[in-house]
Amino acid sequence: FAKEVWIDRPKEARNEVRFIDEDISGRSIQDKLNEIREALNRNNKDSILIGDLSDVMWTFNLRGSDIQYNPFAVSFALITQKESYIFITIDKLTETAGSALTNSGVTIVDYDDLSIHNIFRELITFPKQFADFANCFDKALHQLIKH
Repeated sequence: FAKEVWIDRPKEARNEVRFIDEDISGRSIQDKLNEIREALNRNNKDSILIGDLSDVMWTFNLRGSDIQYNPFAVSFALITQKESYIFITIDKLTETAGSALTNSGVTIVDYDDLSIHNIFRELITFPKQFADFANCFDKALHQLIKH
């Protein structure tokens, strides 16, 4: 809806998003997802929506350059007990990044894909709730996982 109203909106950055190997990141995507899921279990939650770009990039071992002077790509993520989704402009992902995500069981959904609505509709039927810490998603991941 905002796209229809915000007429002079700047164009979205189309910069490459790279995968960072475990040697550099220190942990695999799957290891991080497992830890997040364990934290969800401890907090009796089904899923978490991650909107903070630094948290998305950390979780999936990615680095981008959509925001000047920051290693981020415009994206968000949804992690459930069984599935994980990253919502990102797919053609920005390098082949290595796309393969790493897919091989880790992550579903890649184009940022503007309308199927996002179907994914969230399914979540409404979950018996538990989203991890919600005062509606502060960027801090929720940090609160869930003890460093």
